Amino acid sequence: MEQQTVKGKYPEKTYFELSDILTTFAMMENAGTMHRDYGTGTLYTPAEVHTISYIAAHPGCSNSQISAAFAKTLGATSQVLNRLKKKDLIRVEKNKSNRKILEVYLTEQGDTLDKAHRKMDTEIWAPIVEYLKEKFSEEEINTAFSVIERLLHFGDDSAFAEPKE
Repeated sequence: MEQQTVKGKYPEKTYFELSDILTTFAMMENAGTMHRDYGTGTLYTPAEVHTISYIAAHPGCSNSQISAAFAKTLGATSQVLNRLKKKDLIRVEKNKSNRKILEVYLTEQGDTLDKAHRKMDTEIWAPIVEYLKEKFSEEEINTAFSVIERLLHFGDDSAFAEPKE
C-alpha cells in the first residue's frame, strides 16, 4: 500500500512518518506516570507536582478550576488532590461566603515541593530551550509550543479556539 505524503511548509512526510513522531511525543507525555524525586527525598508523579504548581499560582482554587486547567475530569483531579492531601502537601478549606465551595491551598511542605520542582525543571529545560533558540527562530519556537499546547488538550474544544491576546 502506497503511503500518502502530507505536503506543507515542513519537510514532506507520509502520514505514517508523522504518526510515528506523534506517537513518540505521546509516549513522552505518558511518561507522566513515572515517579521522580524532585529534590525533597520523596517520589511524586508529574501530575502531582504540576497540580502543586498550579495551586501555588492560584491559591484558593477549586477542584473544577484545576480540572479545567489540565483538561481532566473532576474524578481524576479529585484522586490527585486526595493523594496530595494524604501527603500533607495541600489543605482544603470551605469558602467563607459559600460553604459548598472548597478552596485548595499549599501547606509548607507543598510550597517546598513546588520550589524544588521549579528549580529542577528550570535546570533540566533551560539548556534545551537555549538549544532551540540557537536552531530556530522565535516565531518557529512559539508556533511549535502553540501546537504542543493544543495537542495536549486535544478533544477539549477550547484548545482549538483562537489564543487569547
